[in-house]
Amino acid sequence: MTPDDCGAPSGQREVGEHIGHLLLRDNFGWSVREGSFLADNRQIFPLPDDDAENGFTYPVAAYDHNRDPGQTGDAGVAVNGGFVYRGEIAELQGRYLFTDLVRGWVLSTNADEMVRNDGDIDDLATIEQLRVFDDGQETTFQDLVGDKRVDLRFGSDADGELYLVSKANGKIWKVTGAREAAPSSPFVLPELAPNLVTHHNFDQASEADPTVESDQGLSGTDISLVNGGAEMRVADRAYPGAGEALQTQQMSPGASSNDDWKAGVHDAAGVESMAALGDTDKISVMGWFKPTGDHPALNSGTENPDDVYNAIGLAGVLTGNSNGHDVRALLEVITVDGELKVVALGRRVDGGSSWTFAADKPWDEILQKGKWVHLAATFDYSAGEMKLYMNGEELEGEYTASNPWGSGSVSATNPAGIKIGGSFPQNTREANPFNGRMDDIAILDTVPTPEQMAAQYALFDVQPNEPPTPPTCTPDGSVITDVMSEDDWAPRTPDKWDFPGEEVVLTEAGTNPDDGIRRPFEYAVLTDGPELGSFDLSAQVRLDEPASVNNRDVILVFGWQSDTEYYYAHLSQDNTIYAHNGIFKVDNADRERIDDQWDGAVGAPPAVTDEEWHDVRVVRCADSGDIAVYVDGLDTPLMTANDDTFGDGRVGFGSFDNFGRLRDLTVTAAADDATAPAVTVKTGAEFTVGRNGIYSKVSFKLHDEGKIDRLTLNGVEKDLTDDVWSDLNGVVPGAFGAVAGENTLVVYDVAGNAMTVDFTLAGAGG
Repeated sequence: MTPDDCGAPSGQREVGEHIGHLLLRDNFGWSVREGSFLADNRQIFPLPDDDAENGFTYPVAAYDHNRDPGQTGDAGVAVNGGFVYRGEIAELQGRYLFTDLVRGWVLSTNADEMVRNDGDIDDLATIEQLRVFDDGQETTFQDLVGDKRVDLRFGSDADGELYLVSKANGKIWKVTGAREAAPSSPFVLPELAPNLVTHHNFDQASEADPTVESDQGLSGTDISLVNGGAEMRVADRAYPGAGEALQTQQMSPGASSNDDWKAGVHDAAGVESMAALGDTDKISVMGWFKPTGDHPALNSGTENPDDVYNAIGLAGVLTGNSNGHDVRALLEVITVDGELKVVALGRRVDGGSSWTFAADKPWDEILQKGKWVHLAATFDYSAGEMKLYMNGEELEGEYTASNPWGSGSVSATNPAGIKIGGSFPQNTREANPFNGRMDDIAILDTVPTPEQMAAQYALFDVQPNEPPTPPTCTPDGSVITDVMSEDDWAPRTPDKWDFPGEEVVLTEAGTNPDDGIRRPFEYAVLTDGPELGSFDLSAQVRLDEPASVNNRDVILVFGWQSDTEYYYAHLSQDNTIYAHNGIFKVDNADRERIDDQWDGAVGAPPAVTDEEWHDVRVVRCADSGDIAVYVDGLDTPLMTANDDTFGDGRVGFGSFDNFGRLRDLTVTAAADDATAPAVTVKTGAEFTVGRNGIYSKVSFKLHDEGKIDRLTLNGVEKDLTDDVWSDLNGVVPGAFGAVAGENTLVVYDVAGNAMTVDFTLAGAGG
């Protein structure tokens, strides 16, 4: 048996893609096994102790569809088998090369590691994603073919040389060489690369432990993802080409529970790999940041329920004797003279005084909720100078005191570590949590010039961001509220629901309808009030599954006609598979994704990542088909869609296959339309001949903000395309039901309002 006998079946549950050694009569365990895991109800679990009795064949290499707890690797779509390289390129010899068919990744394993095993994931061969260079420039096959779906496959010639072909554009590429290359992310200026002490882009989970992020800088200082583990890596792109980001957040605002999501490393004796940041006279801290929650966070360490922390933790280097809080170089938001400020805070001597440089620009204009920003803090200890940068441009600011440092290098001690998203990375206590995301956290042992900072930011190639288009309507009619009673709702499965008075609670996951139409398992529709066309719905929702469950969700139903005809907005922390975190339509067939944000691989940024209540708003404009979903009070929609399949319908709440709750529901309907259409006679001989209600030929312009629906002329009905403007042209005796003499035109809008116009047509020769 050799790796040449490997096959590449695609995973069945959106859980994994795997490669196996194939023999006649091999049993892969489908559908009770997915790769090296037990499969049950679209979830994966460790193999049972008696698994060997089943005689299943397990893969020799595997990677993920969906990142479940305990899994490592990147999330792909469909593996395509390849070849063990036998050609002349020395760097590839003995490697099994294959592709992810859809994403166009080129993947590789050591053929000698690909051996049959008993399902122990530690025995899987290590998979590496190879970077692609075309004419010396790094690229991707998605860029080369101009499509998100690449359909990439390997081929081989008689000499063992390899070729790649894309079904997306029909092109063929020959593999002409291979070489070792330095890490490509972050984008670092060549002149700064030798000073890149640490860099964490949150795409590099340790093979041994997915809760550890491998350093891509020169020092090799790995950090821990504290409390949230692998679930802290989320798909939210800070810039074009970015991968995953790090989610940090306060998990229990009302209790001192020490469960905040943060990251870092701590060693009281000093982190030896960070020696370059001791006895140095320059340090810089930089990265991408995006607030997703409210700040400053509630202070969980006091008994006062209204007390808040006086700082918001971003990223920094600890002193040599730090207990997890004291810093040598810190980028943070702290209170300065009673006002929060973005600051560079430095300490030259361990145990000595810190010094602060605060930006003049208001902190919440720098760190705007829901928006990515690149920030940097630089520390020149010898010169006694600190600076702050926002998106490559220097921020004006002032020092909060005179220089207490003196002059010289920092203490000749190894830093005790790095803190990211809050203090105490050793997790002994919690303080100053950052509710947000960050990416490409880099620490350098130099201070870039302003010109270098501008050039460094320019390398990210950030393009102007066009926000989603807001909906075209503003419903302002009757308001439906105070509908938390059991009598107000019609659950799909009543015994799975609880109505304690102020909330609507789905207490357990629903059951798959299993009738051939893939759709949410459980929901309840609001029966109080009329069916709604256009509306503005606001509420608070909470996901009751723990945040460690990757695929947890709640849904908001609208346009509901029947159990197989409705829309729903799916709110989830996972946005990397088709079924999650988007807007969907069920129309007597499997749910169809209709939102504008899904690009074939990633959707809108995660809607909910914690276990707290979140504001959510859904606006639907029935006439235009516009749909917008807003989260946590942002003015910009998180998701948008346009579809007019369903007209009036009911709204509801539920979950695809998890559970949660809703409160503070308010639904504002569109105002009743009591205005009749406007009907005017069009001027110009080509349209109308005659005047004062007597014509030989006449044409009419029809207008209604609520849209024209139809008209009748002497009782003969003419249906019109629903629109604000319409026309009736060239009315003469015998046309459209018109007669010589008196005629009656009645124009209706979609609300049923009517305008009547009487006119006379002169007969021939009249």
